[in-house]
Amino acid sequence: MLILLYYFWVMELVKKEMALDFGKVALLENGILSFVAAANLDTITLSQLEELLAVFVEITDGKPMPFYSDNTQMKSLGHQERKYIGDNLHLFATASAVKENSISVRFIGNAIKHVFPPKVPMQMFKTKEEAFDWLGSLE
Repeated sequence: MLILLYYFWVMELVKKEMALDFGKVALLENGILSFVAAANLDTITLSQLEELLAVFVEITDGKPMPFYSDNTQMKSLGHQERKYIGDNLHLFATASAVKENSISVRFIGNAIKHVFPPKVPMQMFKTKEEAFDWLGSLE
């Protein structure tokens, strides 16, 4: 029974989604807002972040939700972009779980957390399952 419950928590049943040139945003049935960057995206611009913010607010009807972002392919993120994330994360997220798999993504995440601290909890994880578990534990 516990395995079945876990399966439904991690399984991506999509309630709403929107495809962008640089990734996919989805509001999942489990209440998690998700962003998965396009496979060829290794950085994100300020204008893309501004577009994402508008999509996040639209897809959640302006109600912040637990947020999951798969950033495994990211290699860099500029100073303005890091600040923008730190300043605006709370507008759509109650907490942020970031999937990472490299020193560059860990550096970016730690820079945001410590130089531009967001107003919501933010943690990095190696797997989506760990990220979803953490987000679920905060409710």
